[in-house]
Amino acid sequence: MKRHSQYLILLTMSLLLGGCGWNTLPEMRSEAQAPFNELMTQYRLRADVVLMLARWAEKEFPEASKSLNESRSQALSIELGFNTYDERQVHRFQSFQNFVSRDMAQLIRQVESKGQGADPDFQSLKGQFQRLDQKLILMKRKYLTLARDFNQQTKKFPHSIYNKWKHHLQPLPEVGIVAQKTGK
Repeated sequence: MKRHSQYLILLTMSLLLGGCGWNTLPEMRSEAQAPFNELMTQYRLRADVVLMLARWAEKEFPEASKSLNESRSQALSIELGFNTYDERQVHRFQSFQNFVSRDMAQLIRQVESKGQGADPDFQSLKGQFQRLDQKLILMKRKYLTLARDFNQQTKKFPHSIYNKWKHHLQPLPEVGIVAQKTGK
């Protein structure tokens, strides 16, 4: 009889916990990990294209090239991790990415104002950069939606209790927010 009641309690608890969102936070977190990793990969690809453009511009536009290389180096100096959340690092990362965009736009304006915008190498690299930027915008939106949903769920009942009691999950970095706040 005692064993039967233990099974009944176990069955009842599993039915109750099965539909209450016990695993919602870990599932949401793992759903956001692939877009985060892809976003970081795209930022690295963008940095590679920026390097090629800076090298292309070295002879004719040394100041712009130097500035672009410096902002690229700063952007690459910050590595965001999916499992470690540091709001200051996220802010610095996005600020440095904004500097890369600013310096890139400045180089493009200079090249085109000097009449060298038709160079096939420049056009190819500029096109790659612009396509990567567009892809980054879409990927940031997708990831930010997932990260914000996760971060909000960690604050809601009963998920906040589950997280404190069992999961101990940190918030996800909200990459891209700085760019939206600064209007870029």
